[in-house]
Amino acid sequence: NNNNNNNNNNKQSAVEDNPNPEIFQSFRYKYKEAQRRMTKNGNSIKHVYELIANITDPEHPLTLQQLGVVHPDLIELHTDVTNGLDRLTVKVRPTVPHCSVASLIGLCIHLTLSRYLDIDRVKLSVRMAEGSHNQEEDVNAQLADKERVSAALENKALLERLETMMILCGTKS
Repeated sequence: NNNNNNNNNNKQSAVEDNPNPEIFQSFRYKYKEAQRRMTKNGNSIKHVYELIANITDPEHPLTLQQLGVVHPDLIELHTDVTNGLDRLTVKVRPTVPHCSVASLIGLCIHLTLSRYLDIDRVKLSVRMAEGSHNQEEDVNAQLADKERVSAALENKALLERLETMMILCGTKS
């Protein structure tokens, strides 16, 4: 019972980060030609965005697209001519600069893309958009640390939470 109170308190404090987020209308984004173009490895900004846009936010019953946390213009993709790998950078723009679930959102994006892209042909980087978070450097360091990301994804409780975010948006395999 005490555990339930702690879980409820954690959830309540997370929602209090931004109890009334701005909601962006779902839209049919008009992709630029470069965003529709496929790399030799079969990836495009359009495809990447469509994989992550409907991930459910951990604080609100809304998608990352509806909250403006992800956007096609925050995704960079190019093929490295030296090794043939696609270099993919997804920048995340939290709804508030003190967002306590920024790392969780970044991990969910990482997990989703790792499951749905040919990850052996992609160098993936998920990070906070410049100036979007009070602890931007710390969150980016955490998301860039392969060992920490791997350890986090081995945590059963955390993985279940991430998969819930994916299930609600229909991207869980």
